[in-house]
Amino acid sequence: MAASLVSMPQGYRTASQPQQRGSFLQTYASVLSNRMSLAVLLGYLLFQLGNFSVLNFIGTWFNKDFQLSLTSIGTAMIFIGIGNLIGTVFGSRLSERLGIRTSLLLGFGVLFALYLTLPFAPSPIFATIGLTLVMLVNGFIFPLFMTLLQSTSTDARSTISSLGNAAMYAGSSVAGVIGGSLITAFPSFFGIAYFAIIAYVLSLTVYTASGSLNNAGK
Repeated sequence: MAASLVSMPQGYRTASQPQQRGSFLQTYASVLSNRMSLAVLLGYLLFQLGNFSVLNFIGTWFNKDFQLSLTSIGTAMIFIGIGNLIGTVFGSRLSERLGIRTSLLLGFGVLFALYLTLPFAPSPIFATIGLTLVMLVNGFIFPLFMTLLQSTSTDARSTISSLGNAAMYAGSSVAGVIGGSLITAFPSFFGIAYFAIIAYVLSLTVYTASGSLNNAGK
């Protein structure tokens, strides 16, 4: 094997590198020129923008409004994380029965209701219960976003997955900047929660307008 690599013509080895780079760029160009892929990526970015605006500032809210210690906040986050785990593990059975379109619409509707009431939580217990339900629903619908993303480009699923991860990290970064201003400018969790609702409405609007939910079944 080593001898064959050494004896390989230099021209062949160097020629293969531009071909690989060209193939790599062509794959991304193909995905980014697909209007449906771009729409689904934008919708996913908006969803994660709202999602991380909440996640990034749960601890700040608990300390600001309920004066919880770091230990208490950590305990609350454990329960919130359990909600996400339950939604991820058992949500697939429900989504298989309902279909992607109905499941996403149901999930968004429940999230709207939860975020509308969440800032009125009178105690950290009620706030933790509300956020646990939020994360349970998120765990239920998150795999659906991945399914929609990959369905837009069956020939480049790894590429679309990479772009989906990039959109998620971008949403997290931007949410950190916006959420920091909202948590200080508005009382309680109102600014964060209602910003999340706005981001989710925009996300759902993009999905609906693009027709991606119509192609997803029920």
